[in-house]
Amino acid sequence: MKHFDSIIFDLDGTLWDTSETCAKAWNNALLELGITDRQVTAEGIRSVTGMPFDVCVKTLFSDLDTALVGELEDRIDTLERLHLTAAGGLIFDGVLEGIKRLAEHYELSIISNCQSWYLQLFLERSGLRAYFAESTCHGDSRIAKSEMIADLCRTRALSNPIYIGDTMGDQIASLKAGVSFGHARYGFGNSDASTAAFNTFSELLEYFLHRNSDQRGQSNLIDQITLTPLILSSHEETVFDIYRTYLYPYIKEAFGWNTEFQKARFIKSYSHADFSWIDCAGETCGVLCSKESVAELHIHLLIIFEKYQGVGLGRAVMEMLRKNAVNNAKPIRLSSFKVNRQAVTFYRSIGYAELSQDEHFYDFELDSIAQRSKGSE
Repeated sequence: MKHFDSIIFDLDGTLWDTSETCAKAWNNALLELGITDRQVTAEGIRSVTGMPFDVCVKTLFSDLDTALVGELEDRIDTLERLHLTAAGGLIFDGVLEGIKRLAEHYELSIISNCQSWYLQLFLERSGLRAYFAESTCHGDSRIAKSEMIADLCRTRALSNPIYIGDTMGDQIASLKAGVSFGHARYGFGNSDASTAAFNTFSELLEYFLHRNSDQRGQSNLIDQITLTPLILSSHEETVFDIYRTYLYPYIKEAFGWNTEFQKARFIKSYSHADFSWIDCAGETCGVLCSKESVAELHIHLLIIFEKYQGVGLGRAVMEMLRKNAVNNAKPIRLSSFKVNRQAVTFYRSIGYAELSQDEHFYDFELDSIAQRSKGSE
């Protein structure tokens, strides 16, 4: 199963940085309107980057009269355009060549909350217009970023896209649109949950080119995986320590953590299930806990050890289980903590549908019976 079929990029803080030039334009606008006691810095611009333009202005000048803010907004837009047309912005290292290489393997698009002219200016100055299948912005659509992402996925028939952005707003928009999120750490903002995170654009490039190679060779990866049965009663302490290491933050946020209670609950809840070590190429890479019944295959736990994450191993294990379930005409069901956003995004990206939810959990199902019928058509 292919991982990502397309990459959708944010613009500011992801592909380029115009903060210094924009700050000059904003300050000139202030002076033209006689506002001499205020000054905007590049950091101030970065603090609102990612919002629609009018919201940026209203946020930084929330204390000013509404009519004056409207005047200021018009003047800033004009001066920004003049300054950026003359000076441009700072395109991040690796973007110009990296986009060209990524376009050989993925469909690329841009979705931004910027003005229409701003997006066109980037495409012109970068020379990258031909490498993006689609590019749209709030200035054109006048709708929320999450809606723009969802619309793009529908119109382009994207099955597994990932949105790359640098702010919490980008993360939230991705989750609302139901797509994976990649965090450009080198940008302006933060993220508390992402499928992947990158310190430089070069790191992003390496990740996706490597991922593309992984996709082509996923069947080879599956061939290298062995599920080795383990008896919980013989490895109780070891397996509980693994469980605690990887589930602690989600359990603590949802319910609080008490080691004695959680250990007793772990043993009671999972003693009936089947545990396996996930071995790949001679190394133990994780733990799987599942239980097959007449009606379903239920996955209780899938833990890939940190050093083996990011290479498609979890996806390959899930694909093995999917094939087995299809052959046996059984659905696969599982639950995930809502606060484990990375897991939620992962399961959705590989075709799992939400059956139900409560305060803390999503219940997911993969309808393997339908997949079997579809495959035989």
